[in-house]
Amino acid sequence: MHNLTSGSTSERSRLYNDRVIIQCIRHWREVSRAELARLTSLSAQTVSVIVSRLLKGGLIRESGRRYGARGQPSVKLTLNPQGAYAVGISVDRDRIATAVLDFCGNMLETRGHDLSWPSLARAVDTVAGDVGYYLGNPAVQADRVKGLGVALPSNMGAWQEELGFNPDAERNWGSHELHGALRERTGLPVWIENDGTAAALGERFFGVGQRFENFVYIYLGLALGGGVIIGGECLRGDHGNAADLGALPITDPTGQPCGLLMGRVSLAALYRQLRRQGHPCAHPRDVDAVHATDPEPVNQWLSMAGDALSAPLLSLIATLDPGALVFGGRLSAPLYERLIATAAERVKRYLPKGERLPEFLRSAVGADVGVVGAGILPLYESFAPLRDVLLVNRGTGP
Repeated sequence: MHNLTSGSTSERSRLYNDRVIIQCIRHWREVSRAELARLTSLSAQTVSVIVSRLLKGGLIRESGRRYGARGQPSVKLTLNPQGAYAVGISVDRDRIATAVLDFCGNMLETRGHDLSWPSLARAVDTVAGDVGYYLGNPAVQADRVKGLGVALPSNMGAWQEELGFNPDAERNWGSHELHGALRERTGLPVWIENDGTAAALGERFFGVGQRFENFVYIYLGLALGGGVIIGGECLRGDHGNAADLGALPITDPTGQPCGLLMGRVSLAALYRQLRRQGHPCAHPRDVDAVHATDPEPVNQWLSMAGDALSAPLLSLIATLDPGALVFGGRLSAPLYERLIATAAERVKRYLPKGERLPEFLRSAVGADVGVVGAGILPLYESFAPLRDVLLVNRGTGP
């Protein structure tokens, strides 16, 4: 069986063109009608009709006039922050963070909860409580909240022993169970994406994605994940787990697989190493405190992590030819800078002669990239010019 699609109806074309204009304004921040026509290759009349519709719907607004050397001043258009809202939720095995975002991606308010691999019921109670709190915020127009976006490890119930937890059947839940429970509790649409891809989306819209159409995101949470942006779009794979870097195998000196990359490069791996050296840690702030008083154990892990990342990063460079490798997640900025420098040095050492080295960068969004990326999901699905919006589904055939 396969899906069949055909060309667009006039209604779908209208919706698609609306989204193209919104996306263009989001990217350029402030543009005129004439600039929109040039950038989108739509006619000036079509742009004028779309802009009028979006202004009436409250999704964009006029922000002033731009005066040139000749002719009438042009009216500048920007997104209206109050045009739509979304709630972003980042779920890790040891922490849940939430935020409410406006249409421009600004976080209006955030909340965080340190929870050690919560049960499904505990996770839903925590998130539903935050959602209710945000919907009661007078700065948020509840009827314009497009839904909930959730960033979740690709297999929440997996790797319990590898990450230092005792196996517990109650923790064996994932995206399907969470989606249904949140939809029932909040009454809002729910979109769920793996945490690495959600972080890459956040970076695409509000970070280095403003400069790079092709990049790989290395997401350091309790485990290790990743996301790939190619041509400005997310590469998801058949099961939504593209760039699941933590599940890559590592080998012993004889070349035999001896574990997973997350066993060396993850917050869990860092905590485990520090505990072995007499420094109990369960949070990134604990790591910062250790590094401030006894930096050597943390420096040892940074060196080991850089070594472990070198072969996977070389493979990504050879396969995808990215413009940048972006590091982000929950580690503090100074330690990311050290990790990035170490990884770049190792990769450069082994890079074949003549191969181009991509830029190694720290996330421009910062530690909140997961929750920002999650919050982008409802806005992305509701307003981005996706191909599926343009095509008419004709069902399935043999």
